[in-house]
Amino acid sequence: MQNIAIINSDSDSMHWPDSIIVIGGGRWARVLLETICNLTPVFVKIYVLSPRNHTVMAEWILSCDLDYRVEVLSCYPKTISEKTSVVIVANAPNDHEKAIEWALLNQLPVLVEKPITKSFVATKRLANLAKIQKTYLAAAHVFLFSSYIEKFSKLVSKEKNISSVRVIWADPQLEYRHGEIKKYDPGLTIFADCLPHILSILGSFIPNSVKVSENILFLKGGAYLKLNLLLGLIPCEIEMIRNHNSRQRIIEVKAGHINLTLDFSSEPGVIYSDSTKLQDNTNESVHEPKPLAKMLLAFFQAFSSINVDSRLDYTIGLKVNQIIDDVEIIYADALIGFLSDELKKSSNDISHDLFYTLTEFFWAHISDSDSLVHLEQRINYLYRTLKKLVSEISIIKKSDLNDALGLAIKQCELNNFRTE
Repeated sequence: MQNIAIINSDSDSMHWPDSIIVIGGGRWARVLLETICNLTPVFVKIYVLSPRNHTVMAEWILSCDLDYRVEVLSCYPKTISEKTSVVIVANAPNDHEKAIEWALLNQLPVLVEKPITKSFVATKRLANLAKIQKTYLAAAHVFLFSSYIEKFSKLVSKEKNISSVRVIWADPQLEYRHGEIKKYDPGLTIFADCLPHILSILGSFIPNSVKVSENILFLKGGAYLKLNLLLGLIPCEIEMIRNHNSRQRIIEVKAGHINLTLDFSSEPGVIYSDSTKLQDNTNESVHEPKPLAKMLLAFFQAFSSINVDSRLDYTIGLKVNQIIDDVEIIYADALIGFLSDELKKSSNDISHDLFYTLTEFFWAHISDSDSLVHLEQRINYLYRTLKKLVSEISIIKKSDLNDALGLAIKQCELNNFRTE
């Protein structure tokens, strides 16, 4: 568990909630629980709510000797016994909206992992509900609590002549983070997954309006995207890659005759001016609390009305939702074009890129996530159904292929998913 003694030294001045409810049953929920157990006094009750994965979470809690602090819930409670409680939403993005709504209807302050929801309309509705319920809604932007992000933002903000920005955000196929294998959500597009992090960071030093260019490079079935934005009048290229050969987190800013670079592929991040390293964060990172602990503390401070940290402002996430919606339109066109080309090929073999695309589409639309049928069988059935439907259309239009995709999903659900 991480060392957060510096934060705990101020715990006497904090007005802690009586209980904290973490909603989620995956790796990140476990990271949150570990941090919260270290961060909070023992009188704060901690719950983890996971309808689908409560058994696994209970086993993990026992293995970590946290059963004296954490209680597992398998369903949403109708009432909360504690006088004051807060909620942290860290489940699958598809389930965020339901979890947030439950918290707000019970007037429980809520912190939500990215993306807040999967659409601008849904997030806006919940923001309005928070106002009606007079309940605090916060968005988790954990990178904004990193010291190297803060330093890079201050450095870039001083520059008057920024001409361009470039971001590389890549994840390897297999990666260990916080002691576990990190996996991406296959039903979440790469841009919906990465842009909440990227745009929140960029907004810390270029707080301009964001406009999406229609020029998008769609590669590897959607696992590799190059996206072009305008940050005010500043062109910005964002490169996002899944299943890459290494982890990369690089932001490059051209300002006049200077190239400023932040490389946080490995912790702690390093800042360069051209090829000169400006600082070494190694010693600082040992003694300073981790960004996640600092973010959680900021949320608890807001709950206790000590301070509302602007880095948790849900409007940041709301603006990101709007950009994601805009990219979705362009991405859908590129995806349809890719599928159309792939399905018209004479070969009956599914390429690696096509398998990625069909898997993404499958998890984004299917409701029967607990079927006993192996994923590869499902994807093969989806592929065969699509291939047949497309073969019956002489001239493939985007609307035809969209209809075929929807029909294939329905046929898969009816004919195959509930059998072994």
